[in-house]
Amino acid sequence: MIPDVPSATRQGQAAAGPFPGAREVEALASHYKLLLPETRRRRLGDSHGRAAGGSIEFHDRREFALGDDLRHVDWRGYARSDRMLIKLYREETVPTAELVVDGSASMAITGGKNLLKMQLSWFFECAARSAQTRIKIWSMGRHPVPASSAFELARFDPHPIENWLPALAGGPGLSRCGLRIFLSDFLFSFSPSELELAMSRADKTILVQLMSDFEADPATAGPGALVRLENAEGPSHVEVRLDETTVREYRKRLAALQEEMNAVARRNRGELVILKESDSLAACAQKLVRAGVVIL
Repeated sequence: MIPDVPSATRQGQAAAGPFPGAREVEALASHYKLLLPETRRRRLGDSHGRAAGGSIEFHDRREFALGDDLRHVDWRGYARSDRMLIKLYREETVPTAELVVDGSASMAITGGKNLLKMQLSWFFECAARSAQTRIKIWSMGRHPVPASSAFELARFDPHPIENWLPALAGGPGLSRCGLRIFLSDFLFSFSPSELELAMSRADKTILVQLMSDFEADPATAGPGALVRLENAEGPSHVEVRLDETTVREYRKRLAALQEEMNAVARRNRGELVILKESDSLAACAQKLVRAGVVIL
């Protein structure tokens, strides 16, 4: 639940691309590289897998089988031994990261929150490009929707859905990858098991919790303020007087949620990064450095 009040948006950002400040984001991201775990972090062409693949480095031979490409037949060996063998070449693995972006309506509840979501998505894509890392981007609603670029996320309408984690169970977003980044406010009801399942098949998972200033601390509305809380995923609303008890209980519940998320992340070789809409992108980048998501 969030307040139905306007939020101050960032000023003085040049428009470049589908959202303001895209050029500035790219300039900042040029100083950072996405950091994959040691087991997966390698440059394209420098990483060799154990299986046979399509690189130019010879790996092994095996008997010819119907359907094999005749171009890979070892003809010299065939002339010597009368055995038709196929040349196998060492597999080259490409470092891969996944960015899963919450496409629910709550992520666009204020202009500042929606803008920072777009900027962070573009930042991650640019940082992946700097690291020569392939990145897959998904917009999450009732189903994962692939995006060819972070810029494409601006075309998707917000989804009226509260818990999108079950949609990832067995879905295309759960491919094997070195790093998976979730960008969401996580202000919905979910179980730790749902979160753990979403983090599976990644060497490392980063939970980026992005909140509006009010969601991060309702006290920003002022002492004793009467606020109208709108359900971003439905038509319901309620008016609440923000006295000290209400604010204290909200902070307690939010801290418990973050503690649980951090515990789940740590069990799955991950980290929780907490951001709010008033954070500058440079401040966000520094938090991501401390979490081991990017490096200078």
